[in-house]
Parts: sequence; C-alpha cells; structure tokens
Amino acid sequence: MRCHVQETCDLRQHMLGHSLERPFKCSIEDCPASYRRKDHLAHHFFQHKGKIFSCPVDGCNRSFAYQGNMKRHLNEIHNDEEPSTSGECKSLKQYVCPEVGCGKVFKFASKLRKHEDSHVKLETVEAFYYECMKYFSNVDYLKEHTRSAHQLVNCDICGTKQLRKNIQRHLRTHEKKNSAYSEDAVTY
Repeated sequence: MRCHVQETCDLRQHMLGHSLERPFKCSIEDCPASYRRKDHLAHHFFQHKGKIFSCPVDGCNRSFAYQGNMKRHLNEIHNDEEPSTSGECKSLKQYVCPEVGCGKVFKFASKLRKHEDSHVKLETVEAFYYECMKYFSNVDYLKEHTRSAHQLVNCDICGTKQLRKNIQRHLRTHEKKNSAYSEDAVTY
C-alpha cells in the first residue's frame, strides 16, 4: 500500500484510516458508533446534538444536523432566492419545463436547469443513413455514430458486407460452422 500524504500530522491521521481498529467510541448511551479517527467521532456528535442548523427562509421550518445539508436544502428547495414572506415553504413549488411539447415537472429548480440542457441543440445535425433518423448535438457525435453504426466491413470468410457494429456477431456464425475463426478475416 502506498500513500501520498506529505505532512507528518496529516500522515498520522491518514494512516489511522487504514487501520481496522476503531478506538474512538461514542459515549452516548445505546449508541454503537465507533470510528478510526477522532475527527470523525466529533462529526458524529452533531447527530446527537439535534438539528441545530435551521433553514433561514421565512416559513420554512426545516432544520438539519449538518450545515452542508442545510446549504444543499437552500440550493435545491429555495434556489438561492430571497427568503419567503408568504409563510409557505417553496418546496411545494413545482418547476415546469418551458420547452414546447415537453412539460416535464420538477420538484427542484436545479433539476429543471439540468433537464433544460437536454433541449439545447447547438449544431443540430441529422444522421441520415438507411432508415436512421437520429439527431446529434455536434458533427463529432454524428461522425462517431456513422463510424460505429453504419460503416460496412467485408467478411473475408464469406465475402458479405456487414455493419461494423454487427461483425463480431456475424463472425460467431462462422465459428459455429468451423470451430476456428480469426479476426483477421475482416477487411476494413
């Protein structure tokens, strides 16, 4: 095992993480938690202190044991907006996709923003090959799709042309006939 921690104090603490021993035990009655590191135990004690981080938005009575969870709540539920004065928590708000014909509904504004990225078509390109009518956001994706899905290759065993994506399956049909075949039997 090789560790890349440089500082001596950090290394000592880091090495405790590799130990199976858990010397730091929770002193709260009936709590079985134990930890390899003292700082992990200290973090654990927040759970016993109760939910000390309250949401600052007016009307929202959610509280959290950890500050990070409260910040995530603010970002996902309240979307960093000004505190509400209506007395209602904005978690009841629904976020509807404005894209024509979509109408998907999201509980969190952050999820809607992520979804909206799926509607962005920078250089919409149409891959038109046989009956394939797929759309791609840029030319590179189109080229990769065409190369992997539509490029024909020759089978040197039987001489037929096969799609690149199907050639391995095709070669297995020869394997069943002649128990040995080679990938050298393909001409690109």
